[in-house]
Amino acid sequence: MLTIPKVVLHELAVRQLQVITVEDLSAHMVRVRLGGGDLETLASLGPTDHIKLLVPGEGEDEPEWPVIENGRIRFPSGRRPPLRDYTIRRHHVQSNAIDIDVAVHEAGHVSTWSRTASVGALVGTGGPRGSHPMPISDHYVLIGDLSSLPAVARWLEELPASATAQTLVAGAGPGDEIELQSRASTTIHWVHDESGVPADRLASSLDLLDLTRPDLYVWAAGEVLAMRSVRDWLSDEHDFEQEQVSVDGYWRRGEADYDHHRPLDD
Repeated sequence: MLTIPKVVLHELAVRQLQVITVEDLSAHMVRVRLGGGDLETLASLGPTDHIKLLVPGEGEDEPEWPVIENGRIRFPSGRRPPLRDYTIRRHHVQSNAIDIDVAVHEAGHVSTWSRTASVGALVGTGGPRGSHPMPISDHYVLIGDLSSLPAVARWLEELPASATAQTLVAGAGPGDEIELQSRASTTIHWVHDESGVPADRLASSLDLLDLTRPDLYVWAAGEVLAMRSVRDWLSDEHDFEQEQVSVDGYWRRGEADYDHHRPLDD
């Protein structure tokens, strides 16, 4: 039986952290490990938990540090530097560290920073404001592109051994594939598109998945237009209950600083 736990809210916190390590995971993915005593109060209870990441701009040694006023983040200068949402890929509780996997591309603010980030560099984080604990089911389907691959990987790592999981992930080519580990019984499908937006391949590849199992939970996230196609295909081809499917837009082609909290059809 499918069970959807309630969201757990957290007090808003701004943290000053340092880069511990930087590691290339694949052709278009960099892992940055951040640490610091401020992480002692961090709680991350679900695979889709995310933070606001604040990195130095070009020529800066550190970002402008914000303050919290009336439950909101404010910058003393009055300007608002770029803040980007990133999944907490892994929380190292004992060592007060978190891993952030950055999908690198040509013009992204954090993407550009991650290519040259050095050990000891200062960065800021805000949140997470809440945690979505993992839905409880026997069967899971996880669909995404490189922007949501960190969440997919965390989903798989946190699934129980009694579960089954199918994944469908889009990347530009085989160089984007990473090792995905899970205690659950998993089937992993990679699809590639070097010339366009790889996420556009997802909807046309959904027939690779077995979507007939009872109590199935489907989670999909990635580029907005591709996610609309995924959602519409799932709705047209299968009679899922509303709580069985969650589809989120993490970014939108041609739009910088997309707010993933916006409705998918906005």
